[in-house]
Formats: sequence, C-alpha cells, structure tokens
Amino acid sequence: MLIYLICKSNTGPKPFKFFNYWLKCAGFVDVLKEAWAINVQGVPMYRVVIKLRSLKHALKQWCKDGKSSPSDKVLHTRKELAKVHEELQAHPLSSDLASKENKLQSELSFWLGLEEDMCCAPTTTTQRKP
Repeated sequence: MLIYLICKSNTGPKPFKFFNYWLKCAGFVDVLKEAWAINVQGVPMYRVVIKLRSLKHALKQWCKDGKSSPSDKVLHTRKELAKVHEELQAHPLSSDLASKENKLQSELSFWLGLEEDMCCAPTTTTQRKP
C-alpha cells in the first residue's frame, strides 16, 4: 500500500502577469490611466501598492470582457474576411469590397502578430515572496 501525502503550501495570491502584447491592444492605455488615476492617501510606497492592486483588478476585468484577446480577434476577422471573399466572387469588380478586403487583411495581419507575440514572447511576472 502506498500513501501519498501532498502538502499544499500557501504562497499567497496568484502572481500578477503582464503580457507585452497588451501594449498594442486598443483600450489598454485607457484602462491603465483610469486605474492609476485613483486618489490614495498614505506614504508613497503604499500609494503605489494600492494603485498596482487597482490596476490588476482593472486588467483582469478588461481581459474577461474579451477586449484583449488576439485569438478572438483573429477568429472574428477571419470570418469577416471569408464573407467578403464570398461577396467578391459574386461581384469581382467592386472597389468597395476590394478595399474592405485589404483593410481586413491588414487587420488580420496585425492580430496574428499580436497572437504570435502572446505565444512566443516572455511575460513579466511580479510575485510576492512568502
């Protein structure tokens, strides 16, 4: 008979991760400015800690709202591009559809680049020491 004992050590809250691709996402700067604009009383280091905590919660909500996910944007843009391709087959001489296709191609390229950054680039992690 084998008995496994698993000791779970409480190392504190889950670490805050910052993804570099967020800097390229629309709305990130607004979330940052709004979270950092709160008025906090106390010594300077305490104010920084509280503002960082506020930013963490704001970024979590921003991510849950789906405003920062390149994968979702890639899927959405591909669907839109497929629709435009179907319309272009029916009306191949339409300059409006051709310009819309070019715009969507650029958008897709942008989101694919962000998705690649998200997958390949290292993240910056801030952890509290026990």
